[in-house]
Amino acid sequence: MDGVFRKELLPVSTSNGDSSPKVGHAQRLYDAVQDALSNGLKCRLILQKGTRNGITPGGVRAAVDGDNWMVKELSGDVASGFAFVLERIE
Repeated sequence: MDGVFRKELLPVSTSNGDSSPKVGHAQRLYDAVQDALSNGLKCRLILQKGTRNGITPGGVRAAVDGDNWMVKELSGDVASGFAFVLERIE
């Protein structure tokens, strides 16, 4: 099965006024992607729509891809922005 997912995240830092929940979320995502890449972990791809600091009216909308994915690339860091690439494996 072919499939590639690319995600780029803008820099977040408490020094430029970003809120700490936003910094914490970005750091947790970076740590999870780094762990998956370092340990060759299979992942699920979840796409979610909501608001930055809350829930949209009607609740969170999300979809999960049923296949497994692996992180193939990770570059950057939370403070300067980062990007990652997932590839569908099965």
